[in-house]
Amino acid sequence: AKHARNIARKHRLLPPQKQRGHGPLLDRLDDTKAVLSDVQERLVDAAERGIDISPAGDWLLDNSYIVQEHVREIRTSLPGGYYQELPKLATGTLVQYPRVYDVAIELIAHTEGHLTLDNITLFVREYQKVAQLSMGELWAIPTMFRLGLVENIRRMALRVRARLDEVESADRLAAEI
Repeated sequence: AKHARNIARKHRLLPPQKQRGHGPLLDRLDDTKAVLSDVQERLVDAAERGIDISPAGDWLLDNSYIVQEHVREIRTSLPGGYYQELPKLATGTLVQYPRVYDVAIELIAHTEGHLTLDNITLFVREYQKVAQLSMGELWAIPTMFRLGLVENIRRMALRVRARLDEVESADRLAAEI
């Protein structure tokens, strides 16, 4: 609760303005989709060659269709026009990102991804004691949580890809020796 109130006090918003394009968050989602597809292809290839892909790699392969479905659902739930209407941050590392996205990723980070209806409700309620979220932002909360969690999966996928590169490099060096 205290963390939510502190975040609300720190948020400064850009003045409302007509914006064009997808914005950085939706552009990042497109890039994330490409990263996830690339890592999945690499994992399939490595698994077929008998290379140890790690438990995280196994999880990505087993759940890639679910993650891709969530990416599609995010795009459906957050069309460009709706996204552009969301208040954007004027300061911090997420300048020009929707404020409600920062609210979501702060809670994800603060709970280490353990989201429950109770902690979401508490966080949003306490945030709004300091700064009111618009109706559009409240409607966007589930999508922003999906986005934040997909971003966590992206980071995991990049670590899996880096590990796979290291394993393949080590295997090449061992074969040379």
